[in-house]
Amino acid sequence: KATVEQAKIADELPSGRGELVLVVEDERTIREVIKATLKNYNYNVLAAADGSEAIAHFAQYGAEVRMVITDMDMPVMNGVDTIHVLRKIDPKIKIMAMSGDSSSNRESDLPAEVKKEISHFLRKPFTTEALLKGLQDVLAGGSGGTE
Repeated sequence: KATVEQAKIADELPSGRGELVLVVEDERTIREVIKATLKNYNYNVLAAADGSEAIAHFAQYGAEVRMVITDMDMPVMNGVDTIHVLRKIDPKIKIMAMSGDSSSNRESDLPAEVKKEISHFLRKPFTTEALLKGLQDVLAGGSGGTE
């Protein structure tokens, strides 16, 4: 019965239409889980371990990237800096930010100029449903707020 329930829920979750999503996450396990989840729901995925790698991917594939999902707390180049550089390259790119609930990285603690540059904020840990619904809302042009 649990398998039937899980299948029913999976059928109700929004799927992509092959859109290319750039996932920026320094924790390999989390990055791989997000990548696998998005691929299972019909998204194409580019993955980057930090902001500088994300910028390199975006410089190469930016015209094809429909959306960026970035962690905010990363070494080398954090989420705030990554967002600023991405916006300089493409002011219209859709961005979803995500962060664990550390004291320095809650959405309410983000600088105002960063808050207006993100379309959706995901608090880690998040569910597959929250990820997919946030992604669908942002791609549809909404400003999904916080999950």
